[in-house]
Amino acid sequence: MNKGGLMVAKKEMTKIWVEDKFLPVTLVKVLPQEIIRYKDTEKDGYIAAVIGVDKKKSKTTKKGTEVPQYLMVTEMEVDEEFIKTHEVGKVLDTTFLE
Repeated sequence: MNKGGLMVAKKEMTKIWVEDKFLPVTLVKVLPQEIIRYKDTEKDGYIAAVIGVDKKKSKTTKKGTEVPQYLMVTEMEVDEEFIKTHEVGKVLDTTFLE
């Protein structure tokens, strides 16, 4: 049971030719996402992965911080199987959606 998805950024709008007509499409870029930590039922009451989306550039982060800063931090509901196969610090890509 994985009720998550990927965070994407809109790149641009364009059109494609399909069956004798143009269709508008949106081009998106998959943002890099890293597992920061897991929430568990003992401490938090539910199971979820805390995901950091798109690390900030080093010039915009405060000096002296050892923890990477992210543009967005979000949660994704996951199951025990996901936790066993994806360790903390792993960067997620599109393969986990298969």
